[in-house]
Amino acid sequence: MVLFFRALRKHMEILRITKSCTSSYCNMSTSRSHLYGNDLPSSSSSSTLDIQNVKLITFDVTGTLLAFRKPPFDVYLDFGKKYGVSCERDSIKASFKAQWKKMNVEQPHFGTCWEAWWTEIVMRTFKGANAQGADDDTTPLKVASSLIDHFKTSECWMLTEGAETLSKALAQRKEGVAIGIISNFDPRLYQLLEIFNMSKLFNPIILSYEHQISKPSTEIFNLAQESYSKANSGKSIKPSEALHIGDNYELDYVAAIKAGWKSCLVTPNFNIEEIPETRRISQKPHIFADLRAFHNFLENQGKYCITMLFNFSSCLNFSDNICFALQPKTFEY
Repeated sequence: MVLFFRALRKHMEILRITKSCTSSYCNMSTSRSHLYGNDLPSSSSSSTLDIQNVKLITFDVTGTLLAFRKPPFDVYLDFGKKYGVSCERDSIKASFKAQWKKMNVEQPHFGTCWEAWWTEIVMRTFKGANAQGADDDTTPLKVASSLIDHFKTSECWMLTEGAETLSKALAQRKEGVAIGIISNFDPRLYQLLEIFNMSKLFNPIILSYEHQISKPSTEIFNLAQESYSKANSGKSIKPSEALHIGDNYELDYVAAIKAGWKSCLVTPNFNIEEIPETRRISQKPHIFADLRAFHNFLENQGKYCITMLFNFSSCLNFSDNICFALQPKTFEY
């Protein structure tokens, strides 16, 4: 009996140490270069991304899940030529950027009619570029109609690096983690998700046009939490149990952090020094080169914990069954 209790105390102590070491191991910084891909240096991010208790992961769309095949102003230039409307590339580029900013101030969230909003921005862009052949509204209206249709096709959009592989992995994931979208986008996104076979992957899908709220408002993140609750029989989640992934420092990362969420950036060329200090927050972003690197990170989170448990149990001649019982909760596919 004495030997039994000694053995029991020994096992209880091992349980305590193993649990403590496992927690420390799985939560330590993951800013190692092999997690990022594309040889991004570890110094590109000094924050730790802890996903142990995440129940909701949301993605931005433009620049994160989907990317333009050509810059929008180049597409405008190409379509203008088809209708006899021409101008200099630099002129239409500058005009498009200027009109985009103005329209987002005058009619935020793509206005009350997204088709009319885009029609207006097309016409303003060509007029602002002093395009030849755009003297009256007839031709620019035809160009606008064609562009609106084009921007909901795979001729305009493509999946970003790693998006297809990640989407397949998410489709096979186990229950417990919801995957959603938070994007400043209009309803054409639904058609694009169908085209790329991703329409059934995401719930909730929070679009700025439909709710008349755009990032970086914290309210759009609150809406995602509310949608999660409705889809899960009223079960609520804390902001700290949600993770948002995007490519824009202010619209995605800062906005999510201010909403109380976890967040990370997917961008190959981010430089914090390019962000004015007045618009920075103290917490530095965790950065991935692309979604392939983020996918590897998710897989590695589980592998590190399992490897550590096996190594620890091997040293102590500990039971593999107990090791698996001690495995901490991680993101699972």
